[in-house]
Amino acid sequence: DATDPRAFELLGDLHFSEGRLGEAEEAYTHAMALSNGGGGGGGGGSDGPSLKLILNLGKTLLAAGKLSSAKGVYAAGCGVCPCASTWLGVGIATLREGGDLDGAEAALAEANVLDHTNTKVWGYLCLVALLGGRVAEAEQALGTAFRVQLTDASLLAELGKLFLEAGKWKHAEGSLRRAAKNGGGGGGADVRLALGRALREQNHLEGAKTEFRAAADGGGDKTLT
Repeated sequence: DATDPRAFELLGDLHFSEGRLGEAEEAYTHAMALSNGGGGGGGGGSDGPSLKLILNLGKTLLAAGKLSSAKGVYAAGCGVCPCASTWLGVGIATLREGGDLDGAEAALAEANVLDHTNTKVWGYLCLVALLGGRVAEAEQALGTAFRVQLTDASLLAELGKLFLEAGKWKHAEGSLRRAAKNGGGGGGADVRLALGRALREQNHLEGAKTEFRAAADGGGDKTLT
């Protein structure tokens, strides 16, 4: 049934899984249009788009760097179904689009109220605090992010490098080790190099040598503990 949005949503899922962001965006956008009154065939078009569809379109737009569009989708999602995931999306898009720390933090705070165990919310709260020069707040947020098991390798790497710049070697080490473990292939040479620097600053020289060697080899997951 060409009027059933679910088929186009599944098509978008397939395109996204293969990294075809343009095609995924097109399929999700068509599913959204059908869900907003143009659908039929048992797809529930009159009920509006599902939360999953909204989040998937927002995620696709974020990945494609279309930050303003992503923010609009997530903001609309907050009106339809306000939850931690929609507010998190607004916060990420706001932060990445123009560095609006206050706006991003406000959205993340809303997400945190709705789900105080959301790992990425705590990770981005930490990031906003770091970018705003509030290192003590960032340290507290990082501790909570670790307790709720933050595993986003890219975000962890970003946090680790910022803690490194701030001279917080132990927090940098913790973030970068987790980034290396969760990033696949050891997290890449840049992560291992930064981890080596954090260890060297703490006078853990043998560990630093291991990380510098791994970085020279292009990364790698061996010796991670």
